[in-house]
Amino acid sequence: MAQGTWVQRAALAVVNQLSAFKLRRVIILTPLWMALLWSAGVQAANCPDMTVPDANTVPSTSPMASGGTIVIDASACDSFGGIGGSGPVGNPNNYATAHGQVSVNSLTNRVTYTNNGSGALVDTFTFKDDNGDTVNVTVNIGAASSPITVTPANAPKPVIGASYTLSMSSSGGTSPYTYTLGAATLPPGITFSNGTFSGTASGGGTYSATVNVTDAASLATSKTYTFVVDTPTITLLPAPTMSVNVPYSHQLVGQGGTAPYNTFALDTGGLPPGISLSSAGLLAGTPTSVGTYTPTISAFDSSTGTGPYRDATAFTMVVSAAPPIIIAPTTLPNAGVATAYSTTLTATGGNGGPYSYTVVTGALPQVSRWPRTAP
Repeated sequence: MAQGTWVQRAALAVVNQLSAFKLRRVIILTPLWMALLWSAGVQAANCPDMTVPDANTVPSTSPMASGGTIVIDASACDSFGGIGGSGPVGNPNNYATAHGQVSVNSLTNRVTYTNNGSGALVDTFTFKDDNGDTVNVTVNIGAASSPITVTPANAPKPVIGASYTLSMSSSGGTSPYTYTLGAATLPPGITFSNGTFSGTASGGGTYSATVNVTDAASLATSKTYTFVVDTPTITLLPAPTMSVNVPYSHQLVGQGGTAPYNTFALDTGGLPPGISLSSAGLLAGTPTSVGTYTPTISAFDSSTGTGPYRDATAFTMVVSAAPPIIIAPTTLPNAGVATAYSTTLTATGGNGGPYSYTVVTGALPQVSRWPRTAP
């Protein structure tokens, strides 16, 4: 065995023993010892970069809590001289990061990182191992709990065919707040603009939307709304009264649901004799019998989503007798012999005209034509 090799091994053995008894920092390095150590090649192994929290941190759960503190055990980065910080001259072991603060303890080989709770999900910093090499540390951070409160807590139910508005407001942060739409499936007919949902829902079903809220200090939160659009109630407006033997035409009009309405049909009961219903909702014809009729008529709306929807309306249709015909004037002006005569009769009531006139009793005055022809 070569003497140099033996000396090197002896020097390493002494160093290891001293290190085991925690006396390594009090060794008096005489020139002989320094030469031995240099000869033995005593130096720290390169310390690998770190991603924390991990098994070498307290706490070890990753990601760490926003605004919390972790302590890194960096003993593996020290073989002889202790770790060090990367801070400024004069205070290298205490320095700020982009989102927190670092403190390095060279005696215990512990690195303490405190997050500032800014909401950043990652931070980075460096420290030095006992050989002066830089160790890069990546810190994974959980989402910050936002102080911003968003109202309303829940979305009112939109009603198909009815105007809808939901206006968001926020507190707890620094105004003004901005609202941007994230993942969303809005009800058909409803739109979003800077914190306000508005429009007229035209499709049934369940929908959701997430809104991201940011205040003037860049603090942020999000709010998710669920919109439940129920089945609408569709009704048809009453039809006007009919008169017997009078031509009739009326377009049925729907309300509730989403216009236009279509596929009108007679569900139960009967229409007045002489009246028919088209699939477009037109009642037309000439009623021929006085009376009261109670049909039930249905129609579909034009809703999307879980629509279209169908509903039925019960009607009471009255066919009345025609009003009496009134002739005016009731008294004719007197006529003069051999004097031209003219008067106009007018009529109202009945079926509304046109009217024809016939003498039913009595007789009109004789009309003379002059000159008379001799017999």
